[in-house]
Amino acid sequence: MKRNKHIIIFSILILLGLIAVFYPCFKFPPISDTWELLYSFHNLNSYPGAIKWLNILNFDPVEEVGYRPLANLIYFIIYCISNLNYTYFNILNFCLYFLSILLLYRFSLYFVRNKTLAACFIALFAFLFNHSDIVLWSCHIFILLGVCLFLMGYMCFINFLKTSRVKLLYITATLFILGTLCYESFALWPLAIIFLANIADFKTAKSPGAKFKLLSTCITLGAVYSLCFILFLYIKSLGTYVDPVRSILDFFSFKIILSSGFLTLFNLAYNTICVNIIPFIPFPLKVTENIYMAGPVIHYVQKSPQIVTFIGASFAAGLFLLFFILYRKKQFNELKIFSLFLFLLISETYIVFLGKLGILHTFSYCLSEFRYQYIPNAFLILIIAYIIDRYLNPSNKILKIIYITLIFIFSLNIFNIFRVVNIYKNQLAGLNKIISSIRTGIDKGAINNKDKIYIQEDIPDYLPSLCWNIEMGDRFIKEGNFKWMFPNEDLKYFSNNIENAKWIINKKSFKIVKNTEANIQEKGVLIGKGKSEQYNFLALHYAFKDDNIKALDVLKKAVEMNPDDYKAYKKLEFLYRKLGMNDELIKVKEKMHLLKNL
Repeated sequence: MKRNKHIIIFSILILLGLIAVFYPCFKFPPISDTWELLYSFHNLNSYPGAIKWLNILNFDPVEEVGYRPLANLIYFIIYCISNLNYTYFNILNFCLYFLSILLLYRFSLYFVRNKTLAACFIALFAFLFNHSDIVLWSCHIFILLGVCLFLMGYMCFINFLKTSRVKLLYITATLFILGTLCYESFALWPLAIIFLANIADFKTAKSPGAKFKLLSTCITLGAVYSLCFILFLYIKSLGTYVDPVRSILDFFSFKIILSSGFLTLFNLAYNTICVNIIPFIPFPLKVTENIYMAGPVIHYVQKSPQIVTFIGASFAAGLFLLFFILYRKKQFNELKIFSLFLFLLISETYIVFLGKLGILHTFSYCLSEFRYQYIPNAFLILIIAYIIDRYLNPSNKILKIIYITLIFIFSLNIFNIFRVVNIYKNQLAGLNKIISSIRTGIDKGAINNKDKIYIQEDIPDYLPSLCWNIEMGDRFIKEGNFKWMFPNEDLKYFSNNIENAKWIINKKSFKIVKNTEANIQEKGVLIGKGKSEQYNFLALHYAFKDDNIKALDVLKKAVEMNPDDYKAYKKLEFLYRKLGMNDELIKVKEKMHLLKNL
């Protein structure tokens, strides 16, 4: 009862803290590629096959050879049962994050004896700045669910090791299969039970014998990977998947394999350690279709990527030395626990980076993504808590110093989380007004079958960059923009052209107004910040498809949004030369010369 009271108090405090910090996210509208996902749900009938929802299992619009069949299925289920109120997505995402915190705390108690110490470190993890958008942007439900499933699976397996109850193996295998189907980066996580099976702390009088334990571990892993492979073959055979533009071999060149390893260790040193202690390092943040960490270190990596190899190799040497010391001191059990945590940390991050480098993303991109830091943060926190509890055996005085240090780091991270929350609130305010105004118009009957609403194609130009993913929208959304936020039953109130609409969106107030010539002509303030980079990426897409005219149009839009975008001018120079447009080429060269001399 006392133990349960401790957990209940911890849970309530964490929940209240998370709500106090993240409550604005409950009302955030969709952002980035979520719009494309909602568009696909509305247009499932245009997809192949007799059973349309099966397309969701293989849904991968950018064809990055990803495999996460349960990921988009989760969103589709919510879409079907919630009448498409996006608040439900946000609340579920928040609840899964909260659940992952509780499960991580419960998992930590198998290794950290001091419950207060464990609770303080897990609380710090819950409020670390550099994975905060995994809560703020509810496109990460599948990552959070996968972590929860695996943590429950590990605890089931530990209880099997203590009790020999075979039914726990069935539960473990089921949880592992579901977790693996959530996200391809969890593919190696079932192997963690090899480490768990050899940790002496889980031996009791009822523990299975060595041979039975080995056999049980092998059978569990065999069942998990066999069933996952069979499901993989079945899902890929459904005929709902477009052949990927990349080969699986693209991800397994020697350079990419090695670079992914160095980048994983550099990320551990930089983001997981340095940024968590001094969370001001990645500022100012870069805001485009998403929010990215930036700052001097990432800028330096862009200019001198070899630093990743040097620091990554140095960190690897440090880990080798640590393991060698533990081995020489015959601290084999401690060695196994360190190996477990590092395996969970490194294997997941490594697969993520392997995938991203394989599709030609840069080191700096991988280091700037918030969501990639969630899992490394979790297991580094466990490592630190374990080291303090196992080796320092701190007195009350030392514990006070540790707690004061944690409070200081906690305060720095909370301050920066609020900065990120404010970016979301400010950038999404106009979009929220659009959605709220249309919703009110439909509910009150002003917008109906006869008096329809039309959302102008250029509305995103008057909204901040976070409101619309320009590249995904142009490539994958064939019609309309923000109307896909609304449920199927309301789409009949949207007109496909302005001539047949009674209502349009005012570009200053972002509220519905009557479709008059005066209202059509009224312009708001064009917002270019954060958009030119999106147009640059879109131009590359069209250039790769040899659609050079479309690429030129997109690049002109980029320099319209940002007249000082040197990268866009560089691409224009290349295309003008390729197309023999000499007059335009001269003008672009002059502009580039001016920008260089600024």
